[in-house]
Amino acid sequence: MKIFRWAGAMALALMLSPCASVAQSVGTSVQAPAGWAPMQAPCVQQVNGTCLPVSATNPLPVTGGGGGGGGGDASAANQATQITAEQAIRDRIGDVTAPATGSSNARLESIRSLLAAPLTVATHAVTGAVAGRPVASTVAGGTIAAANTFQSVLASNSNRAGCLIQNTSTAIILVYQGAPGSATAAAANPVGAGGSFACGGAGIVITNEISVTSATAGATFVVSNQ
Repeated sequence: MKIFRWAGAMALALMLSPCASVAQSVGTSVQAPAGWAPMQAPCVQQVNGTCLPVSATNPLPVTGGGGGGGGGDASAANQATQITAEQAIRDRIGDVTAPATGSSNARLESIRSLLAAPLTVATHAVTGAVAGRPVASTVAGGTIAAANTFQSVLASNSNRAGCLIQNTSTAIILVYQGAPGSATAAAANPVGAGGSFACGGAGIVITNEISVTSATAGATFVVSNQ
């Protein structure tokens, strides 16, 4: 009986000796076994099967995947790199109320200010005749003095706003854009009975001297000049 008691005491001493505690080396995984620690207080399982609460002396086991943040590497260096990257993104976006110069919010604020500002349009005065604006008109009737001989009906005018020569006869009247001395029938515009010749259109005004003729002496026409 004494032998059995002695053997039991030896076994208990071995279990409690420092040699047995050496087997409790670095933890290999995080566990929450029933009855030892709830999930809100995880523990680190030891190699001998025990589970010690997570602390500075029993940290969570971390395994890496080759560095650079890959494979779930949550080392302090990688966390610092991540924080630096997030701060850089924050700085580029900028503060909403007081954005930093050069940030995205600063550029957006500049665009918003430009769009909200009054639009200023430069203007300048326009002198001379302008097509389409109301102008005074003079109207005069005329007749062909000599058949096939050009005669001047309007002098050249650089400020002319427009003109209209209407054929009020049954003969054909030729209208030439120039002085009678240089006029030819081939270069003239024929205007039939009841037809008309305009000095301009689409913003263009003829400022030349205007000459007319007809094969019929006494053919009539009306000249409107602006």
